[in-house]
Amino acid sequence: MNRKEINLFNMSRATEQLIENNYETLKAYPPVIDSYNRIKSLNVLIDELHKKQSVGTKVKSELKSIEKDELDVLTFKIADATKAYAVSINNTELKILATLEKSTLQRLRQINYYVKIQAIYNAALPVADKLAMWGVTPEDVELLNTKSISYKSRTPEIRNSMAVTKQASTDIKSQIMKVKDEIQNTLDPLMKPFSTLQPTLYGQYQNARKIVETAASQAKKNGETSA
Repeated sequence: MNRKEINLFNMSRATEQLIENNYETLKAYPPVIDSYNRIKSLNVLIDELHKKQSVGTKVKSELKSIEKDELDVLTFKIADATKAYAVSINNTELKILATLEKSTLQRLRQINYYVKIQAIYNAALPVADKLAMWGVTPEDVELLNTKSISYKSRTPEIRNSMAVTKQASTDIKSQIMKVKDEIQNTLDPLMKPFSTLQPTLYGQYQNARKIVETAASQAKKNGETSA
């Protein structure tokens, strides 16, 4: 959820809680309780969508970061060893093929990232049995190939998690607008008479209805608006 959606959702939950806390008083007013039940159902749905959104984002992040971190370490290990070997035998072409800067690897898009790692693998493969003194074994070189292929194969999974996140985000926006509309256009008018019937209760309702800018900048940290 973005900042605006979080603030609206917090307001909606506060409003729901206020009605729940005063249920014994308000149950004599069925339209209020009907509106409360709709708000409660929407809040449950929004919470479920938010969890789905969070899981999708987490999956995408974990798939990218864990595998990529491991792959980066192995790639540089093999590239550095291959370059050292190239320098030791005065092989300029191999040295160029094995040269890899960290900043370059970090900037690459996913498909280009895979291509670059495969280029390092192909450069190291013919000399894999000569890299032992530089801390690399033929098994390390083959592992680079295996891990890079595995990383590439996870692209659909990452794409699927992004699709889940995107759909959940769209659904959250829709449900947030529904609960906002329910409160503004139904519950607010139903609660207005309580400004004279029960001023204390109505004051509590107005406080619950305030939108606190929970994620705003420091300058607006304590700002409040009304939906």
